[in-house]
Order: sequence, then structure tokens, then C-alpha cells
Amino acid sequence: MAEDVQLSSNQTEKLLQFQDLTGIEDIERCRNILDNHNWDLEVATQVTLNMREGAPSVYRPLPRSPPPVVANPPDQRVYLAVRSWQPTGILGWGFLFISFPFQFMYSTLMKLARFTLNFIRADPRRSKFILFLKIKLLFYVTCDLGWVFAD
Repeated sequence: MAEDVQLSSNQTEKLLQFQDLTGIEDIERCRNILDNHNWDLEVATQVTLNMREGAPSVYRPLPRSPPPVVANPPDQRVYLAVRSWQPTGILGWGFLFISFPFQFMYSTLMKLARFTLNFIRADPRRSKFILFLKIKLLFYVTCDLGWVFAD
């Protein structure tokens, strides 16, 4: 660096702080290090102290080569978006009309089973108060049904 270039007050302050932090007494060397790091005091200090300890720089530039490609098929993950089935043709529509009642009954029974199971088992994500309300509601519903069946 040319010595005739004047430093701003901010740069002079950073130069003195850098000298205090690193213990380097040569001002020109400190100035070159700070200039190489765009007068970023933190980065220059970290790189200088890491070089003294033999550790690699934390602020290493990113590599310019692309990342390696995984050539081992078991390590690769392939995600496919599955489209919903849509009937085409007479056979497709026939299958839809035949299977629709079974699908409807199955989904309805599963939803009822999940609903009743939510009353029986406690959901760990919910508070005990909500579980208490569910049990109380179930008790009232069964008592009301008991009166209906008793008549």
C-alpha cells in the first residue's frame, strides 16, 4: 500500500483496534490485512487469529466447482407427485359407479372410528381439560341415549 494515502478517522480507529486485538506491532502489516478484508475488523481479526492457531479460515470463499453428484442409487431420494385417478371411458366410469358406495362407506366408518377413538384415548398434544370435556360430553350423550332406549 502507498503510504501517502490518508486514512479516514474510522479506518484509523479500526487499525488501532486491530493492532490491540491481534498484538501485531507493524502498522503497515495491519493496514494491509485490513485492506485485504475490506476494512471489516471482525473478519480480519478472526482470520488473523485462526492463522496463528493453525485453524482454517471461517470466512473461506465458496468453492467455484459444483457440488459432487451422488452416484450411489441407494443414497438418492426420488419424490414423485401422484395424480389422483380420473375415470376415462366407459369402463372407468363403470368402475367409479360400482366402487363409489364402498369407498363412501369405508371413509365414513373410518371417520366415525377416529371420532370415537378420540373420546377414548387422550391426545398428548391437548390439555387435560379438553379430555375432561370430551368424557363429560360422552357421558351426557350415553345417558340421553339410555333414556331413549329405556322407553
